[in-house]
Amino acid sequence: MKRRGKASWCPSDRKKAFTLLELLLAMAIGAVLIALLSQILFSGLNGAAAFAGRINRENDVSFALNSMVDELLGADSIYRIGENYVQFYVREPGEEGHKVVSYIFEGDKLSRFADHSHIKYPINRLNVKQGTQTVILRHVDGLSFEKKDDCLVIRLRCGDESKRVVAFRGSYE
Repeated sequence: MKRRGKASWCPSDRKKAFTLLELLLAMAIGAVLIALLSQILFSGLNGAAAFAGRINRENDVSFALNSMVDELLGADSIYRIGENYVQFYVREPGEEGHKVVSYIFEGDKLSRFADHSHIKYPINRLNVKQGTQTVILRHVDGLSFEKKDDCLVIRLRCGDESKRVVAFRGSYE
């Protein structure tokens, strides 16, 4: 026999679904997890960028020192050695030209001055900052040149100190 009128509610007739509270709770937990994971990701990326910056800086310092040493090893004579500069003479191969090179530390930068000429100037006519300037390295903490016996000791500080010792190949005037 069928019953007429209002249909009765039976638990088995209920459709399975999430309530609004359950959805909000799941979204909040998901947002917290995403925030934590993104924080971990960005801190890793920042650490990698800082590490790459340190490596690039060390490469720049090494390049500057090696460039100086290479030119000093090819020098025919060292003209002047000061606390923060060195000046030397190089005869250019295959040409009759001459080159006077100076490395100078001023402020927070290491600069290279080079003057090319076809005549060899006497040392008393030379200015330490003579020729074309090229900035080799910026943000330098300190640079010193020191003559010890037949060697030139170069100390460059950019955070850590780097040191090179160059034996004089030519003459020291």
